[in-house]
Amino acid sequence: MSNLKLLFCWIILFSFVPQVSRGQQFGDKNFYILDSIDLSLLHEDDKLLLDSSLTIYHNTLEDTIQLEMLENIVDNCWNGDIWPRYNDFAIKKVQKLLTQNRQEEERKKFAYFLAGGLSNRGFYYDQKGNLLEALNHYHESLLIYEKINNKQGTSTAFNNLGVIYSIIGDTAKALEYHNRSLKTKIELKDEKGVAMSYNNIGAIYENSSEPFKALEYYEKSLKISNSISDSRGIAMSLDNLGDIYLHENILGKAFDYYSRGLQKWTEIGFKPGISTAKNNLANVLIKMGEFDRAKTYAIESYQLAESLDFPVDIENSAKTLVTIYRHEGDFEKALFYSDSYIEMRDKIRNEQNANKAYKKSMQYEYQKEALKDSIEFSKEREIQQAELKQEKTQASAFKYGLILVFIILVIAVRSFLIKKKDNKKINEQKSQVENQKKEIELQHATLAKTHQEISDSINYAKRIQNAILPTTDVLNESLNNGFVLFMPKDVVSGDFYWLENLEDSTLVAVADCTGHGVPGAMVSVVCHNALNRAVREYHLSKPNEILDKTKELVVETFKSKSEFVRDGMDISLCRIHKNSEIVEWAGANNPLYIYKRISNSIEIISSNKQPVGVSDYSENFTNHELKLEQGDIIYLFTDGYMDQFGGEHGKKFKHSRFREIALDLGKQGIKGQKEVFEKEFHNWKGNLEQIDDICIIGIEL
Repeated sequence: MSNLKLLFCWIILFSFVPQVSRGQQFGDKNFYILDSIDLSLLHEDDKLLLDSSLTIYHNTLEDTIQLEMLENIVDNCWNGDIWPRYNDFAIKKVQKLLTQNRQEEERKKFAYFLAGGLSNRGFYYDQKGNLLEALNHYHESLLIYEKINNKQGTSTAFNNLGVIYSIIGDTAKALEYHNRSLKTKIELKDEKGVAMSYNNIGAIYENSSEPFKALEYYEKSLKISNSISDSRGIAMSLDNLGDIYLHENILGKAFDYYSRGLQKWTEIGFKPGISTAKNNLANVLIKMGEFDRAKTYAIESYQLAESLDFPVDIENSAKTLVTIYRHEGDFEKALFYSDSYIEMRDKIRNEQNANKAYKKSMQYEYQKEALKDSIEFSKEREIQQAELKQEKTQASAFKYGLILVFIILVIAVRSFLIKKKDNKKINEQKSQVENQKKEIELQHATLAKTHQEISDSINYAKRIQNAILPTTDVLNESLNNGFVLFMPKDVVSGDFYWLENLEDSTLVAVADCTGHGVPGAMVSVVCHNALNRAVREYHLSKPNEILDKTKELVVETFKSKSEFVRDGMDISLCRIHKNSEIVEWAGANNPLYIYKRISNSIEIISSNKQPVGVSDYSENFTNHELKLEQGDIIYLFTDGYMDQFGGEHGKKFKHSRFREIALDLGKQGIKGQKEVFEKEFHNWKGNLEQIDDICIIGIEL
């Protein structure tokens, strides 16, 4: 039984159905089996599934084939009202079949279907927040799977039980069931199942404040899911990795993983995953201080969770909205969502559910042992009856009595040994839990120290990079009619802007160094220093000569006898004369755009197709002398803005779209252009991650 109605990770994700607004159209009961199947509410895929499966169902007399068709509907129909009804019908049908006199092999198949149906029913109660009923059915399913020795089924049941115990906070039980599930899945070579178990175990370590362990399991899960192209597994692993980085306050990484997760959930159209991912993004944005964007995500998450009637997702998004509205001072809305949060929390996590869950677990262990003992006792009675028939004399009866005493003694000794073994196992488990707790505390302390050291190092690198960039005062003084749009992908950037004032002119440049983040920032320091030396030490002022000398200095810096480094930069360098209409420019891989006011057009000046650094092709850079009119605008930029993916189809922004915006804005002058470019970028990017550093300078002459 494929049993798609499973919990795939510790964050519960549930089935959904797109609602279609049409008039009611009830299906024929003789064909659809059940009363009041409203076909107008069915998605076309679900309608096709029902029609094809039930056609086979009615055209066969084989019970197992009929059960397979019902199973196919339950496993693949995502309508939350329809599949549970077919599941209940299948359970009743198989229970009736088990009362009939059938061959042992047939009875085993029927028991298999019954276990699957009970597991699906457990999932139904799980998604409604009724954890006690979910546990009841998962335990019943497990007993049957073990009785018929079906490893795939027992693995599924172990996984489901582990998820529930994780939700109610019984970490030891959750870890026990997930490890049992993982062991069985490895034996079965079930890669998708192994990835799911890694996710679940990672979640337990995360909840136990052991993030290094959690990251290890999440990354194992993501690697397997990628190798088998399991979109849901990929999305869940991305969400879980985002959780770790959010908890450790590494916000850029968290936003990156959550955005990729949302993109994957959106691709497969899984609404519960979309709701969870949007709430995750809202929480990251709150920590970033971007409350307006956070509110948009959180409201969308809450509305989607409410439409699906999923208590866990409603609880999480309501909690996020309470934080946002408290920050805004809107206490009326904060109180409303606080009430919603408390209602859902109490529904899911109350003490009665936890106590009854533990009791049910003990009942399962007792039932399993009782079943085993009853079989053994039954065999012993058969032996005793056979001996009684054979023994007709008083001596034989006495002999039987001795045998009976011996059997009782064996049972007593066996019970004592089992009890002793169980006590030893309990003591060992207690010792393991205590050792794990100490290890978790030690690793948590190590992680906190390491995280602080990494954060301090990155923040120091940011201070170094900020120190080499022109200050706002220098920019305002040198570029009266201009703007700088600087948006690093990470805390530090591989892009930088540069400005140098000469007696008769001003040099201004935008550069894109190899890489981004810390590696890119390190290269930017080398390239920035080379530009300064070319102007200050070698007294060069022509853009092409500056780039030639800078390339020479960069190549010399990265030259090594043991290692060949191809790092460098693409750059757009402009010299603006103070008392002349002439502007000089040179570029490496990045062109210059000029808005011509009189002709209302964009002129493109091409660059040399080589970087400032080591390359397979090398030539002197070209110097362009350009005569500009008052009101013309020049744009220097790196390629991060144009290469950003986004829009309706997830494509690149491209240079053509950038030029269209510049052309529309040119008539209005330079004022306000920075804000428009920034807004256009965020609208285009949407929920996708920023792929590169961005730097744009616009100057109106």
